[in-house]
Amino acid sequence: MINDIGRIFFWNNQEYMITDNYFIIINKKKVIHFQYNDIEELYKKTNYKHGGLNEYLYIRLKNNEEYKVLIWTTFLVNEEYKDISEYLLSKNKSIEYKKLM
Repeated sequence: MINDIGRIFFWNNQEYMITDNYFIIINKKKVIHFQYNDIEELYKKTNYKHGGLNEYLYIRLKNNEEYKVLIWTTFLVNEEYKDISEYLLSKNKSIEYKKLM
């Protein structure tokens, strides 16, 4: 299996892992994985909640499934976060990247 997924680029120790070949999400005790060429669109969205800010990267697949991952926050959280959008764009040049205001 290690040969199939490749090296781990980033793992936030909670919800997702980025490898050479796959994006892997642990969502409600379910493991979801997809290849980078399955990604259709990325966009970021900042949410104001309880006096703080969370920024999420939304990932929409070609089959219209959508996932979000935390990439920045003002809260103390029990996970690592990192803006992974540039990495995803480098893995698939045809991803549409939308900048929302």
